[in-house]
Amino acid sequence: MKKRLFSKHKSYYRRILLLLFVFWLIIMVPFSIFLYQKAENNILSSINQSNESVMNQMKYNYTYFSESMSALCLSTFFRYDVKMLLYNDELNYNDLYLTMKELRDNVLQSQPSLQSIVIYNAKRNEWYSTDVEEKMVGEGLHEYIQKQEEIPKLRPLLRKEKMGAELSDVYNFVFSYFMYDYSNPVQEKDSYIVLNQNANWFVDNITNVKTRTGDVYLADAKGTIYNYKGTEIEDWNRTLVKHCMEKKTAGFEEVMDKGFFIDSYGEEKYLVSYMDLEDEGNYIVMIQRYDTIFSDLIQMKNDFVLLSFIYGIFALMLVFLLSRRIYRPVNTLVDYVSNLGGSTGEGAVDGDEFEHLRSIYQNTSDAAKRLLGEKESSVAIMKRYLLINLLEDSTEESWDRYYKSMPGAPLTLCKSYCLMVVKLQLDGITENGKGFLEGDSALILASVNNIMDELLGTEYLSESVCSTEDELIYVLNLKEEADKNKEIKEKIIQLQEFVKKHFGITVSASYSGVSKEYTDLAALYEDTKKYSLYRSVKGAGSLLGYEECAENINNTEITYPRELRKKLEEKLKLGNMDQIEEALQAVKEKIMQLSYENIIISTMALLTSINTVMNEINTLKNQPVVIHFGQIYKRVIEAEFFDELFDELLEYIRSILSDTYQIKEKESDKEKLFLQTVMEYVNQNYNDINLSSQSIADHMDMSGRYILKKFKLCTEISLNEYILNVRMKHAVNLLKNTNMPINKIAENIGIENENYFYRLFKKVYGCTPREFTANQK
Repeated sequence: MKKRLFSKHKSYYRRILLLLFVFWLIIMVPFSIFLYQKAENNILSSINQSNESVMNQMKYNYTYFSESMSALCLSTFFRYDVKMLLYNDELNYNDLYLTMKELRDNVLQSQPSLQSIVIYNAKRNEWYSTDVEEKMVGEGLHEYIQKQEEIPKLRPLLRKEKMGAELSDVYNFVFSYFMYDYSNPVQEKDSYIVLNQNANWFVDNITNVKTRTGDVYLADAKGTIYNYKGTEIEDWNRTLVKHCMEKKTAGFEEVMDKGFFIDSYGEEKYLVSYMDLEDEGNYIVMIQRYDTIFSDLIQMKNDFVLLSFIYGIFALMLVFLLSRRIYRPVNTLVDYVSNLGGSTGEGAVDGDEFEHLRSIYQNTSDAAKRLLGEKESSVAIMKRYLLINLLEDSTEESWDRYYKSMPGAPLTLCKSYCLMVVKLQLDGITENGKGFLEGDSALILASVNNIMDELLGTEYLSESVCSTEDELIYVLNLKEEADKNKEIKEKIIQLQEFVKKHFGITVSASYSGVSKEYTDLAALYEDTKKYSLYRSVKGAGSLLGYEECAENINNTEITYPRELRKKLEEKLKLGNMDQIEEALQAVKEKIMQLSYENIIISTMALLTSINTVMNEINTLKNQPVVIHFGQIYKRVIEAEFFDELFDELLEYIRSILSDTYQIKEKESDKEKLFLQTVMEYVNQNYNDINLSSQSIADHMDMSGRYILKKFKLCTEISLNEYILNVRMKHAVNLLKNTNMPINKIAENIGIENENYFYRLFKKVYGCTPREFTANQK
């Protein structure tokens, strides 16, 4: 057995080794990659700083000479003799010679890099230059100006210039500085002066710079490299410079933000850096081989691989030792738990160690939950028993028993009492659009309990208990300074409105007075029950207290007037239903004003009186009919509200008189007509979401309760069940013959809530609509 267990232990042990190794990889590999990337970024940043230093020095030299030359150009432009050459119509060639000689001897000699000075007289359309070949110089400038869109003042413009007339393919690079008064030289309307600075020194300075890792070039915005000596430039350098300028022009973030990027040519990688000279599109571009500048980084990567391999071997050894150390307490725990209760540990053979432990602890947990559930159930049952007992008998002995059994209950924590009892009762679940069925009373009552607790909040200490499946009793301890009845009534009204709006169900409520004596709790509860009796008089959704029931309670009359009874008997004997209904309505109004006990007594007396008259009328007939008074009596007595009771009574009178004075076949025809009308209406309006017994009653001008009971009496199924069956048959037809979505089918049969449709369909057919569709395929 130990060998078999050991094999299982090794299986789990291998998983520990694997997890630890994976954990090491997850830590080590990302860490190595992070270090490598960090080192690469740091080295790249360092190289870029060095490159920026070199290029900044070049730019500084360029800017220094540019500013000096701009100042010289401006001072030369404002010389008196130069102004004469620029703007005179008639020119003295002696003055021309002296001015140009002065410029050569003084200005050109003071600036060795200054190659020539050119003056253009727009009035004479002539160029004058310090260079001996002034005509060629003028033509070169003219060609250059015609190619430009605009010539800026005192800004260096790098351009090519022919070395001589006989050297057509040899060019010299010059920086030209233009100065003029009015219109741009491009328009050729105004005179201007040009200082041409020899740029070969700068181009040489750039192209001859060979850093330890790459080459430096001067290029324009199109990627053209300036090289006046015709030195051969390799294709990869030209291509990379062109790529740099294309990315700069296109606005690539890596170029715009950093001033450098990594590029490739063939299989080689290069670091390309650039700097804008800010002189109308000229740039310094530095190209360096990636392998050369990152040689230290590549070596570090190789070292990382080697060190990771060596470290991995030691890590595996450490993982092996650590896993044995980790597993030791697990093994001890398995042995200990397996031996509990005389276990032999054989359960471990069917699974690993933790499966075995899980099995043992699951059994223990299940047993604990069963005990806890039994305890909680016992506590709930005990609490309900004690609270109901307290409501029925609030003597000091009952309170002492409650204190001892429920030490943490809200009522036991009160230092003083100002008690009030509220009774909430569901008026019954009829058809509604919220999806609730008759068996959902407990669920709805629990929701009502939660809503009432929210409304009461922490302002009132309260205890609640369900006395029946549709009744909820609240014991409240109020604040003495509050207007108790008014506050509680407002909260109850809020509750009734909320439940009716969101649940489609009415809640009747009754409330007691207030007492500071805790022993008066049973009396308060009795008052609440007494007031709740008048719910049958006041109707569904009523709020009842002494104030609402005082008229009935204080009424000392025992029964309705004798004159009304005699009048009703006379009308019954005459058989006119309109007069009978009018007389019965007068009796009803008087009875409804009595106290509850007298209402019951008077109603029983009324039933007996009506039955006596009906028997007399039936006896006088040649062919008397059988009257089942017991059934009628039962139907009337079981009516929940007195409005229903008198509706049943009136219907009973109508049916008896119909049997007495008319032929039974006519009544049968009426029933058939009634059923035909109801069924036809349902089949025509099954897709109406508002279809209900009340809508049918409104259509037929009858009572909703009468429609429900009449249909059930004639067909032995309820009207709601018939509506449901019609809707479900149409739903099945749509499922079989169309590809309509489930939610659309629900809408087409008058059910707005898809989940409610699922529940109803499963209730009728025992499966969901989707399962039904799948079975049809």
